[in-house]
Amino acid sequence: MKIGIPKEIKQGESRVGMTPAGVAELINHGHQVSVQHTAGEGSGFADDDYTKVGATILPTIEDVYAWADMIVKVKEPIEPEYPLIKKDQLLFTYFHFASDRPLTDAMLKSGAVCLAYETVQTADHRLPLLVPMSEVAGRMAALNGAFYLQKTKGGNGKLIGGVPGVKPTRVLVLGGGTVGEAAARMAAGMGAEVTIADISLPRLRELDLQTPVNVHTLYSSAHNIKAELPTTDIVIAGTSYGRIKAMFNERNQRIEKAGPAEPVIILGLNGAPQAGDSFHIMETEQEAKDIANKRTQLQREQSLRTATTLSLEEIAHRVALGEFHELNLVVKADTQGSVEALSDSFIKMSTEKVQVNVIMKAVGQISENDVMLASTADNGMIVGFQVR
Repeated sequence: MKIGIPKEIKQGESRVGMTPAGVAELINHGHQVSVQHTAGEGSGFADDDYTKVGATILPTIEDVYAWADMIVKVKEPIEPEYPLIKKDQLLFTYFHFASDRPLTDAMLKSGAVCLAYETVQTADHRLPLLVPMSEVAGRMAALNGAFYLQKTKGGNGKLIGGVPGVKPTRVLVLGGGTVGEAAARMAAGMGAEVTIADISLPRLRELDLQTPVNVHTLYSSAHNIKAELPTTDIVIAGTSYGRIKAMFNERNQRIEKAGPAEPVIILGLNGAPQAGDSFHIMETEQEAKDIANKRTQLQREQSLRTATTLSLEEIAHRVALGEFHELNLVVKADTQGSVEALSDSFIKMSTEKVQVNVIMKAVGQISENDVMLASTADNGMIVGFQVR
C-alpha cells in the first residue's frame, strides 16, 4: 500500500502522523511511504530522519494526497484539505465526527474510507488509541491546576508541593479512569496530598496498590465529595456568557442553587469556559454579552499586536545575514493553470541557500483558512494572483 503522511495544517497543531520508527516498520512490511516536506519538524524529526528509513519526501500536501492510497494524520482534515481527498482513499486520524457536521458532510461527499482513531477497539472493548490522549490530558490537568494556584492567576497563592514547614496543597480528582489516574500521579509527583474518588471499589483497590503513598482513595458519593471540597485547593472554572437555564449536581439531579465549593453542571452558556477564568453574575444577559464581546475584541487585538509579519525586505535582510533558509508559500489564483504555473515557478526559484516550498495551492479567493495556514507555518507567506 502507498501510505502518505501530510504536514498538519490545523492552527496550533505541530505533531506528525507517524514517527520515523513507525515508517520503518511499514516499509519493512512491504509498504511504500511518502512524507510531506518538513511534516515532522514540529515534532523534532527532519526530512533526513524519514529518508534514512526508506521514505520518500514529497514537496506539497497536494502531492501527498494525490499519490497515497492511505493518509495517516493526527487531526481531522480541515476545509483546504477537503478537495484533495479522493474516493475510496483511506483516512486514518482523529475525526470526532459527532461535534463537526461540516466535516462529516464533506467526508461523506468525498467517498473516502474514514477510520477514526477514537473508534478503534480491542477485543475487550478498550480504546488503545484514546488512552495516550487521556494520559496527556490527566497530566496537563494537574499541571494547569498548579499553574492557576498562583495568586497572579486568581488562585490562593499556594505552592502545590508545599515547602518545609508548610503543608502541601490538597487535590481532589473525581474519577479513577485513565485521565484521573494520570492526574493523580502527576499531582502526587509534584508533592500534593491527593484524593481520588470513584464509584468502583475494585478500581479503587487497584489504585490503592498502584499509586504513590500520597494518593488516597475515596468512594465517590455526594456526601463524601461535599465533605472534601471545602478543604480542596484546586478548582476548575471558566468564562462565557448566557442565561443559566438549569443546574445539575454531581449526580445529575436538577438543583435551584449552589453554595461555595459545590460542584454543578451549568446549561445556558454560549461556549466552553477556559480553566482559571472567573465566574461573575451580571444584572442582565446583554450586559454580560457586551463584556464578553469586549474581552474577545481585546484578545484579538492583543494577538494581532504580538503577531509577526514577514515582508520582502525582511526576507532579503535575513538571507543576507544567512538566517533565512526556507520560505513556505500558500498560492491562490483565479485559474488552475495560473496556480500550477506560479507554483512551478516558485519551486524552481529555490537555491542552495533558500528552499522554496508550496505548502498549499488552490483556485479561489484568499480565505481565513489560508491566512491561518500561512501564519502557523515557519516563514509562511500568501501569494495571490488575480484574487482578493
